[in-house]
Amino acid sequence: MKNIPEELFKSIQEVIVIPSINLILIKEGKVLLLKRKNGTFKGKWVLPGSRFLKGESVNQAARRVAQEDCGAVIGNISLLSQTMFYTNKMQELVTLYVAEIDSNIKPGVRYSNFSWFDSTMPEEVLELHKSFLEIYQNSKT
Repeated sequence: MKNIPEELFKSIQEVIVIPSINLILIKEGKVLLLKRKNGTFKGKWVLPGSRFLKGESVNQAARRVAQEDCGAVIGNISLLSQTMFYTNKMQELVTLYVAEIDSNIKPGVRYSNFSWFDSTMPEEVLELHKSFLEIYQNSKT
């Protein structure tokens, strides 16, 4: 993946919405969370996710994210939700998908750890991702 120079990306963020993808990966009824080891969300438990890359389909993006973030191979994905996420620097359109996995996990370079959680989540979950997990829990009832 080719990175956009930081100054150009900052300029882009000021004028357009950034499309991104997050995955709720399920194995034996539990949800995968990854612990960030660097960046803005250092120390937080998060869902696998990324921005869409030019030319990528939704399925390609989901498979890339699963592979890069946790070394997983996923099957079919299901759309769960879309939401706008705002910070003082940018606005993202986040699309949330659910997929079952049965492969082993190997956290990507941005993560220090991973764990599988049932309905009891750790307190250090990123707030936005807590809301995604609530949407998922509510969709099962």
